[in-house]
Amino acid sequence: MNKANNYYSTDVLNHNGFTGNAELLYKDNCWHGKITNITDLVTYEAESYEDLKEELVIAVEDYQETLRKLNISSGIDRANQFMKRINRL
Repeated sequence: MNKANNYYSTDVLNHNGFTGNAELLYKDNCWHGKITNITDLVTYEAESYEDLKEELVIAVEDYQETLRKLNISSGIDRANQFMKRINRL
């Protein structure tokens, strides 16, 4: 637990290629997270871990809908991803 901020990072969540985190904020007894592999800021929160997973799905789908309306590509930041090409014989 990070006592300075009163939160504990617990898990990594995934939905449709988007990655989010899950943190329990002890001070407020609230779960919160943000999508971590995009350049935009998208956050979500809930009162339980199970509800937080559902909120990530809602946040991702809302974000994707917004990108479609604005005619913008996926929004996923691939700058820090490792890609390896495999030559097929």
